Amino acid sequence: MDLSGRLRPARAPLGRIYEGRCCAQQEPFEPPAAVQLEWCNFGYGRSLCRNFPSEGLYDAVRFSSTAQGTLIILERDYSPALVTVEPPDDSLLARQLAVFKQEWRNQG
Repeated sequence: MDLSGRLRPARAPLGRIYEGRCCAQQEPFEPPAAVQLEWCNFGYGRSLCRNFPSEGLYDAVRFSSTAQGTLIILERDYSPALVTVEPPDDSLLARQLAVFKQEWRNQG
């Protein structure tokens, strides 16, 4: 399944569906397309994805553009666990934030 041709779901956290390598563990790999679509793009892979970090604090990340900047919402158990405009020191989250900001600029 090629994810690049899929329609853009209205609530895709990064603005569109992405495919690629998983970097959640030490050794990056490319998960099957169905896994990328459901868990990598929308979150909540805990106990479903073998690569979800066992020490992971959050299940999903959401972004929203506001007049004050980009709001980052980190979810745990389907509820906001941390809401901030300052990203935590996390390189994966920083990359996701950069992608979201680029998508937001492209839509404007």
